[in-house]
Amino acid sequence: MSKSTARPAAKKKSTPRSRTGPVPKAKLTPTGRRKPAAPRRTPLERAQDLAFDAMQSSDPERQVDLAQKALHLSPDCADAYGVLAHLVEDRRQSLELLELGLAAAERALGPRQMAALGGNYWLAPETRPYMRVRLELAECLWALGRSGEAVDHFQELLQLNPGDNQGIRYLLAAHLLELRRDADFDELLKQYDEESTFFLFSKALREFRRSGDSTASRQRLAEAVRSNKHVVPILLKSEPLEEYLSGAYSPGEPSEAAEYLSDFAGGWRETPGAVTWLRQIAEDVGAKPKKKGGPPKAATGPLAPVKHRLQQLPQLYGATWQAAVSQLATWMRDGYKMVRPWSILIVNHSEHLILGQDLLLQEPTVELVFDYLARAMEKPLAGKPHRPSEIQVRDEQLWRLLQPHLEELGIDCIFRPELDEVQFILGQMVQMLHPESGPVGLVNVENFRPAQGAALYEAAAEFFRRTPWRRTPPDAAIQIECPQLGEFGSGRWYAVITGQSGQVLGLTVYGDLSTLAQLLGGCCSETKDFQSTALAVMFSENFEIPFDDYLAAGQHRWPVAGSEAFPLVLCTEPGMKIRALHPWELQLIEGCLRAIPDFVEKHPYTNGPLEQSVATVAANLKLGLSWVDSEVAHCGDECGHCDDHGHCKDQESCGGHGCSDHGQCGN
Repeated sequence: MSKSTARPAAKKKSTPRSRTGPVPKAKLTPTGRRKPAAPRRTPLERAQDLAFDAMQSSDPERQVDLAQKALHLSPDCADAYGVLAHLVEDRRQSLELLELGLAAAERALGPRQMAALGGNYWLAPETRPYMRVRLELAECLWALGRSGEAVDHFQELLQLNPGDNQGIRYLLAAHLLELRRDADFDELLKQYDEESTFFLFSKALREFRRSGDSTASRQRLAEAVRSNKHVVPILLKSEPLEEYLSGAYSPGEPSEAAEYLSDFAGGWRETPGAVTWLRQIAEDVGAKPKKKGGPPKAATGPLAPVKHRLQQLPQLYGATWQAAVSQLATWMRDGYKMVRPWSILIVNHSEHLILGQDLLLQEPTVELVFDYLARAMEKPLAGKPHRPSEIQVRDEQLWRLLQPHLEELGIDCIFRPELDEVQFILGQMVQMLHPESGPVGLVNVENFRPAQGAALYEAAAEFFRRTPWRRTPPDAAIQIECPQLGEFGSGRWYAVITGQSGQVLGLTVYGDLSTLAQLLGGCCSETKDFQSTALAVMFSENFEIPFDDYLAAGQHRWPVAGSEAFPLVLCTEPGMKIRALHPWELQLIEGCLRAIPDFVEKHPYTNGPLEQSVATVAANLKLGLSWVDSEVAHCGDECGHCDDHGHCKDQESCGGHGCSDHGQCGN
């Protein structure tokens, strides 16, 4: 902002005498001198006052009115452009306004003043509109997927104001880590090496990238955990951050952890193996108190005194047991770790009684299994203590090792390929451990073939590696045309890429535009009464996908891009009901995974709407892709039920019907 210049004082005119009283005396200063008149304010200064009022207002209409009045007074009012940029629906329009704002700020300062201020920006109040609008421009560029340009602005802003009154260093650090620009992050640390939660956890992530699971990376992480113990639990549990974010935060508290993760979670999620590493070592570095109790009691095993004691028990001839040691087809939480539990199950097959049962987090040893058999004989869960005449087991090395000890007790070890009663009980146990309404696996698709799973996993792995979320804003939608699949639906779908700002990485395809409009904050978004099917691929850790898919992926060696890149495929129907995909839906989602990365690279969102781009993803499947105009994604005020921002004004009359493809309210 240019400095105000007082105009030359005009030649004073004589004051006419009042007909009603004496002439008022001139105001004097304490020294007796005449008090000078206040200099007249420039149009830019008056415009800036209006812009400040707009920035402090919570009424969008008043904000627009004040910003427009400010620009009418002075087109060099950068903050007025910033106000308007926050109010438009389309980020591309925001970008245009912010670019105009930056040009206005540069005009207001002038090239000489900009050069003279050097690294003292922000300290001079007239530079602050320039710093504000340029920061907003950088953030807008980042949201639009123009990450390289955004980083350039952040770096230049820090050169202009090394004191960093705006906290730009944290945004820059987060973005550099997300982009895996480790060398640039190291340079930033040389300038701002501080012991804050934001930098301590970032340095731990950087060290993991450099040295993996090493002493150095563990030490870095332990230092970070001492600064804030809530970061790791919130990140690993993927908890919503909104409940912790309140506009302010306190060091060491969940609010600070959420503030850190709102910017830095993307770097952790995009570092292969980083989240898995946290899950494995979190307790070791103090992210959670150690479990109560000491280590498990050491197994005794088939020692002579134990076998002598068991030989004193009565033996029931004709009593047949079944025993099995099995790794269950489910997951259990062990602190932050997720493990496949082991079951030890011992039943009296003759009387259909469970004699011994336990779940273990680690594979049991021969000695431990013998201890469980001894306990089932001496203190069975049902019935009286006794020795059986035989135990039916699977033909496994474990039981071959135990066989001579059992025979020494007079118990025959019978090897069988199937243990009917044990298998039934284990099946019931797994069903109880599974959630009642979990995701349905790919292997449950009608007439599913392993080659279909391999093709989808291959497409998902390539999608993950190409990170299309870096080039796409979170509220941008892609229209998918596929006439070949029209017999199964409308032939038109709408896709949204997720993964920006630490969101779950993935892709969701909706059956109609009204549902998408609701989710993106358009017409009737308050009701969330979704009326279409949604197909989603979310990249997760292995324990989050259906267990049948996990087993099939291992058995058939389906490709996965990393330990946090297992594709969880979901089909959600109206009413949020989850079901198995139809074969044509599996074909559609695979085609989208293959076509979209090329589309967002060749046709950037910031170029505006474009004619359809056709991608051939299979010999018999062609997809037509185009960006959805943001103005079509909500009603505007034409339907009578929505305001000019596309939000429902009358939820009762609208009933959550949503908007049609043409932007008309569904009511």
